[in-house]
Amino acid sequence: MTLLQPGRPPLHMPTRAREVYDVTGAGDTVIGVLAATPASGNTGRGLLFR
Repeated sequence: MTLLQPGRPPLHMPTRAREVYDVTGAGDTVIGVLAATPASGNTGRGLLFR
């Protein structure tokens, strides 16, 4: 996943290989976390590495 922010270099989080059983809602979960994390005071690196 790569976080793009205006005026900042891209922040890349490498993936980890996993055996996936069910991806239902995976995209919704990512969007929800990315939307909620700034409300908790985290930005930038905290969005990807918390």
